[in-house]
Amino acid sequence: MDFLKYENLSDGTPSCEFYQKDVDLNKSIAYNRIQYSGMAEKVIFYEQDSNEAVKSFKEESVDFIFVDTYLTKEQSDLDLKTWYPILKKGGLFSGHDWNSHDIQNSVNSFRDQNEITSNLSVF
Repeated sequence: MDFLKYENLSDGTPSCEFYQKDVDLNKSIAYNRIQYSGMAEKVIFYEQDSNEAVKSFKEESVDFIFVDTYLTKEQSDLDLKTWYPILKKGGLFSGHDWNSHDIQNSVNSFRDQNEITSNLSVF
């Protein structure tokens, strides 16, 4: 089976691995859900690395951002730094993997450094 390996930015070791078939299934489910959501005309999928995709957007141009980053502090820090400026004032910045201590530390540090005092909800 084909694996997708995501490497840790600091030392190059794989931080997680996925079967290609699982990636394809999740992608298919996401496209299907959007198609039948009633909001398909408002959704654009960018199938590229987030560090490249962010270059397609102007500052304060997006109402909603959902980040599902690699589970490393380095990548989480980079995603917060590059994507947060794209969010419109009053927009919703959300993400995944709150159970990771690296993600929690990155988010909390970013909020402190940027004096972000808006509510933080965790599910």
